[in-house]
Amino acid sequence: MAVRKVPNGKWLVNIQPGGRRGRRIRKSFLTKANADAFARRAYIETENLAIGQAAALSVSQLIDLFRDRYASVRFRGYRFEKYRIEKLKTYFLEHNDRAIGAVKLADGEEFISYRKANGIKPTTISRDLNTLKRIFSWAVENDYIPYSPLAKLKGFPHTTRIRWLTESECKVLLEKAKDLDPSLWTTIFIALNTGFRLSNIQQLRGSDISDSFITALKTKSGKPYDVPIATNLQDLLSKFKTTSERILDTRDIDRRFRKIVKAAGLYTSADDPMKVTFHTLRHTFAAYWLQKNVPIYTVSKWLGHSSVAMTEKVYGHLSQSHHALEIQKAQGIGESALTLGEHYLIR
Repeated sequence: MAVRKVPNGKWLVNIQPGGRRGRRIRKSFLTKANADAFARRAYIETENLAIGQAAALSVSQLIDLFRDRYASVRFRGYRFEKYRIEKLKTYFLEHNDRAIGAVKLADGEEFISYRKANGIKPTTISRDLNTLKRIFSWAVENDYIPYSPLAKLKGFPHTTRIRWLTESECKVLLEKAKDLDPSLWTTIFIALNTGFRLSNIQQLRGSDISDSFITALKTKSGKPYDVPIATNLQDLLSKFKTTSERILDTRDIDRRFRKIVKAAGLYTSADDPMKVTFHTLRHTFAAYWLQKNVPIYTVSKWLGHSSVAMTEKVYGHLSQSHHALEIQKAQGIGESALTLGEHYLIR
């Protein structure tokens, strides 16, 4: 699907759904989401895939459609997503490549059992399962099937320990960045104060910044979201508002960030599951506000999660301090009530 941004700031759809003999379609839109939606709809209409016909597609054919029309233009880490997509296709070709309209919840459970029996780690199975569910959700969005049979399929509970930085570690990291790589200091500072993923940071433009909010346009869900600009970030961002170009230097960012981490004394090893990566800055943003007793629903919105359940799964344990504070307040009220009630106890 050819959707690209043109110099006037709009998103141009340039497609030929019917192949070489098909009619070429060129149309521009103000947002990428609208452009993508139009392009998907054009493919569906051109191929005349009604729900009944589309449901006859096999799972492997659906996976091919998802890969060609959506995944390759949506995901920053497409190299890894492509690997998972190919694994899923291979599994269904070897086992039960039935029509997508005939897929049941039990097929998803069988996939989990098969992967477990082959010694695959739960985290890997969960990633594969999330990709499979995403493919079927995409099929629903595009009217291939009326509902996803895998929507209620449960994977494994999130057990990975989350690494975030303490305030003192943030201070050291920023100090080293300012000394060794000032442009990266700006990137780290913005990431710590917005919780943006690296893909959001890389795409950030001056036009995404307003007086009170900074907008993440490139997201996993495809839905933009806003993060309120903290006071200490306003002065830094104000100088970027006048440009529509990308504002941060993110070239070779993994190597540069690793160098700063080592200089700050935070490096452990490449195999350490608790190693500090750029994504650690996002965890730090979430952990900071949850530990400041900001409601998890609010933090979920700031992170751009599609539901608060996702935030609970990853960060729920960090909001326990909020519940502890609430029980302390309640306990104080309860003690007062109990003292008052002693006068009325039956002797």
